[in-house]
Amino acid sequence: MSLTYILSGEVARGVKITEELLATARRSKDWQDEGDALDNLGRAQEVLGNFDKAATFYQQSLAVFRRAKDRRGESTLLGNLGNAYLRAGKHAEAIESYKADLKIARELGEPRGEGRTLYNLSVALWETGRGHEAVSEAGVALALLESIKDVSAQEVRAQVAEWKVLLAHQL
Repeated sequence: MSLTYILSGEVARGVKITEELLATARRSKDWQDEGDALDNLGRAQEVLGNFDKAATFYQQSLAVFRRAKDRRGESTLLGNLGNAYLRAGKHAEAIESYKADLKIARELGEPRGEGRTLYNLSVALWETGRGHEAVSEAGVALALLESIKDVSAQEVRAQVAEWKVLLAHQL
């Protein structure tokens, strides 16, 4: 419920509820609720444009999921952390997070997670001037996403086409 408030623009209300949930989770030693609450606080900071604060909450949540050996939760948080770093302009950190997320998505056999993470990685690579590598990774993402008929394949296809045009003009 708190995430609904956060994503609908009622960030202060969502944060208040989430902080209460976090305190309760910590008192009851409920790692799942603690990790989820920290993740939601990170999302609230992203909505507010505070990407470094978001990354801090995501790191805390990631630590909770790692302690619990929850690989799926760890993967989600690595992706969220990568997104926060990318939006903060911390490309090396974003790339590192996406690569760690990609490894887990592959271990878990999740083609949707793998494809979306590859696409996010390609965006980070593009933003660091590694255009050919970005197009290559995005191409792999596109093939994966198309193979499972994921709707985000259209976005990836359009981005790859745009990048190819931009690279061709650089030659």
